[in-house]
Amino acid sequence: MRSGLREKKDRFDAGYDRAVGRARSEAAAVLADRKAQGTNMVGLFIGLLIAAIVVVQVFIPVLNDSIANSSVSGTAATILELLPLFAALLLLIALAAPLMRRI
Repeated sequence: MRSGLREKKDRFDAGYDRAVGRARSEAAAVLADRKAQGTNMVGLFIGLLIAAIVVVQVFIPVLNDSIANSSVSGTAATILELLPLFAALLLLIALAAPLMRRI
């Protein structure tokens, strides 16, 4: 009788140890994944900041200067004058999209 109980206890302990080991390995995988996502977020924000600098400091002033020096008038001029606004809106959407994805 005693050996039967001992055998059941040993099987229970072995199952428990396997379950604990599995849980630990899954927890380690989740932590590694979160760390990788954090690294990806840093790279993403660095890329977005570079894009923001290029748009704000290069693209918009060059576009405004080109429009001012051109001989375009009427509807075409109105549409061309909206391009810097669209570039700024696109930049804002690009900056907000990763944050909205994380929520």
